[in-house]
Amino acid sequence: MGLPMGLFLLVLHFGGALAGPPQLTQPSPSHVVDEKIPRLHCQMSGSDITTHVLSWYHQPPGRGPVFLLSHRAGDSKPAYGVGISERFIASLERDTNTFSLTIGNVKPADAGTYFCAVWYANQYLFGEGTRLILGGDPRKNRRPQVALLGPAPAPGPAFLCVAWGFSPEPVRLRWQVDGREPGPGEAAPPAEGRDGAGAASLLHLPPRAWLEGARVTCRVEHETQAQQSSGEVKGAGRRGCSVSTGDPVPPPDPLGNGTAGSTALQSTGAPSLGRILLTAWCWYLGLLAASCLYGLGVSLLVGLREPRRPGPPPPPPEARWRAGKEHHFK
Repeated sequence: MGLPMGLFLLVLHFGGALAGPPQLTQPSPSHVVDEKIPRLHCQMSGSDITTHVLSWYHQPPGRGPVFLLSHRAGDSKPAYGVGISERFIASLERDTNTFSLTIGNVKPADAGTYFCAVWYANQYLFGEGTRLILGGDPRKNRRPQVALLGPAPAPGPAFLCVAWGFSPEPVRLRWQVDGREPGPGEAAPPAEGRDGAGAASLLHLPPRAWLEGARVTCRVEHETQAQQSSGEVKGAGRRGCSVSTGDPVPPPDPLGNGTAGSTALQSTGAPSLGRILLTAWCWYLGLLAASCLYGLGVSLLVGLREPRRPGPPPPPPEARWRAGKEHHFK
C-alpha cells in the first residue's frame, strides 16, 4: 500500500506542473462606470479556480499597484490589505471558473486599473488589467473598426493590424497564426495614439509560414463588444517558387462593420509588386545555390588534381635525443 500511495501523492503534486501554469484573462480592458456598484471579472483557464489563492490589485493613475485582498474557495471572507475597506467584495464562480471583484459605494479614488493575480509556483501570475473609468456614459461608447494589411515586402512577410474609431481608449490587439499565438519576437508590442483614437500592431512571420498557407488573424478586444473584431488573410499555399495570379492583395478599405470577418481577396491579370519581388527572390536564391555548388565542385577538382607536396624530413635520431635531453634538464 505504501508504494501506490506514494505514486498517487507524486501525481497529485506534479500534476499541476505538468499541465502548465494557469492563465488569467480579464475579458474587458476597461469598464465605464455610471452606477455605484461596479463589478470586474477575471477568468482562469488551465486549472480549477477553487484550488488556488487569488488576489486583486489596484493601480491608481500615476502610482504603483496596491494590494487589495486575497481569497480562497471555502474561506468565509477574504484577507484584506492594510487600510483596505470591506466594501471590496471578492467572489468565486465555479461554473465559469471566474474570480470577480465588486466595489461598493464607488469613490473617485477608486479610478485606475485593477489586476487579478494567482499565486503559483512561488510567484504571482497577473491578468491583463481592467481600467475603471468613473463618471462616463456607456451610451457614448463606440466599437472599434479594424483593418488587417499585408503581406508587405520584407525578409519575412509583415502584417499590420490597425484599430480606430473606438471609445473609451483601452483596447487590446492580439495576433493568431493558424489558431496559435506568435512565437517570441514575431509580434511587436501594440502602439497606441496619443489621444487614444487608434492603435496598431506589427507582425513578422517566417517566409515558409506564409508560403505554406498560414492563416493570420488580428483580434481587437474592447469594452463595447463581447466578441472580438478580426480580419484574416490566408496564405496562397504556394510550393517552391511558383507564382499564382490568385495571390491575396491587401484590401484598400478596412472592414467597416467592426465584427469578425475576412478581408476580401482580389485578383488582377497583371502581377503585383509582391509577386514580382517573390519571383526575383526565388531566382536569386537559385543562382546563389548554383554558384555555391559550382565553386565547391571546382575546389574539389583542383584539390584532387594538385600533387601533394612532400613534408619536411624527420630530424635525425641524434637531434631528437638532444632535444629530449635538453627538455628533461630544464
